Amino acid sequence: MKTLFFTVAICCSQLIYAQKEVRSTLKTSSLGWKIEQVIQNDSDTMVYFYMGFQNMNYQYITDIWSLYFVSQSELNEFATKLAQFSLLGKENVSETIGNYTLKTYDFTNSIYISDEEDKYTIIPKKKAAKLAEEMKNNSIYLRK
Repeated sequence: MKTLFFTVAICCSQLIYAQKEVRSTLKTSSLGWKIEQVIQNDSDTMVYFYMGFQNMNYQYITDIWSLYFVSQSELNEFATKLAQFSLLGKENVSETIGNYTLKTYDFTNSIYISDEEDKYTIIPKKKAAKLAEEMKNNSIYLRK
């Protein structure tokens, strides 16, 4: 009986203790990205870059995937490559940066961005150049 009472007391005390989480948006863009800060228990802070896309593999169902970065160096590396790809002509080029792959093809003036699960989106090169510039300019919010 004492064991049962002790077990119930521990379970109840764990339910009473809840994590406090505060989310705030530090920066947003008309291009659809945002930089958010998450603070848990008043001390553990995380800042990340997020941009969600509809997976172009599916036309009739919603399947959102995202570009997600937590460090300045990762974001800047991706932005630098994205800027380089936006300057390419119509040619077949592919490069992997971290968890993402950038591709251009000789039949389009767009950049294909995909993840490790082959979820992808297509961005016109003009928009990609602007996105890359905004990524670089706002990477200061992320940890080095």
